[in-house]
Amino acid sequence: MDPIYSLEGALEGGKVYVYNHPDDSWIVVEGYVPLRNHSPYILTGLLGKLHVVTIDDNDNMVVMRGDKRDDSTASLDEGDSESMTTSESYIWNVIASRNFGLGRLEGCQNLDI
Repeated sequence: MDPIYSLEGALEGGKVYVYNHPDDSWIVVEGYVPLRNHSPYILTGLLGKLHVVTIDDNDNMVVMRGDKRDDSTASLDEGDSESMTTSESYIWNVIASRNFGLGRLEGCQNLDI
C-alpha cells in the first residue's frame, strides 16, 4: 500500500506527516516546510518526491520540491541558493514560479477505480 501523506500549515511553516497503518497514527516525517502565513497549499507526490504548491511573499504561485538530505547534501546551507530552504531532513527547492494574477489555488485528487 502506498503511503498517505498530510501537510499541516502553521505560523512558522508546515509539517509533513505520514500515516502509520498498524498503529492508526500520524508520524512527522518533515518538521519544516516553508509556507507563508495563511497561504493556501497543496501537498503532492510526483516522480517519487514530495512537492508543495503554494503562494509566496510576492503573490506568485510556486512549486517546491522536497529533496531528502543525505551525506552528499548535508554540507549545503541556505546561502547556496535564494530559492532553496533547508531543514533537518529535506532541502526545499523552488522548481517553478508564476504570477497568475487573481488565480486561485484549488486541490484535486486522481483516483484509480
